[in-house]
Amino acid sequence: MKNRLMTRVLSAALAAGIALGSMTGCAGSGRPAEADPQAEEEAPEEVPAEEEAAEEEAPQTDDVPAPEEEETEEIPGGDVFTEFTSFSVHDLYGNEVDESVFSGTGLTMINIWATFCGPCLGEMPDLADLAWDYEPARFQIIGIPLDVMASEDEADPDMKEYALQLIDETGADYTHLLPEHELIGLLGRVQYVPTTVFVDEKGRQVGEAYVGSRSREEWKAIVDSLLVPEE
Repeated sequence: MKNRLMTRVLSAALAAGIALGSMTGCAGSGRPAEADPQAEEEAPEEVPAEEEAAEEEAPQTDDVPAPEEEETEEIPGGDVFTEFTSFSVHDLYGNEVDESVFSGTGLTMINIWATFCGPCLGEMPDLADLAWDYEPARFQIIGIPLDVMASEDEADPDMKEYALQLIDETGADYTHLLPEHELIGLLGRVQYVPTTVFVDEKGRQVGEAYVGSRSREEWKAIVDSLLVPEE
């Protein structure tokens, strides 16, 4: 008798739950969504609220396809990503640039991006504004578009032109370097774009490498934490 009573209670509770679920609809639809029998049988697992919030707040990135002949290593937070102490390349306008580009500036942000990367392009207007927040002797920004090269030593003319167009549209008119020659090896650990690293006036990394886009306010807080206080 007791077992029958428990069975009836459980059955009633289950029926009430199904009825309640069938009345739940999407916001803005104007009417409840119809119940899908198959969906009831194959209901997806619920994601804990903490994990869902973490996914929403995570910096946005795009994957950079890794070369088949070698594996790339994900950048551990806090590790030394690379050193830009010795290189000689060209910027997008054909000017020669070497490690002396860092000389005379206390802190340089190197923002590695790609023309196909939405998060990269989305933060570039903020980076352009950020560059104006500081004196050139204290802080500067250098961009490196990864996907503009036709070979190790030659840029694809169409891709270079497209990159320049995007720079003009976003207002990110700071220096952008071609990823050629020595920079190819230096950037070998880039797995996601955007990736950002900071270096001192000798091209040595300061702090950790940052994966993903951020707002102007978030970048400003990071820059301020890395700058040497003025005397």
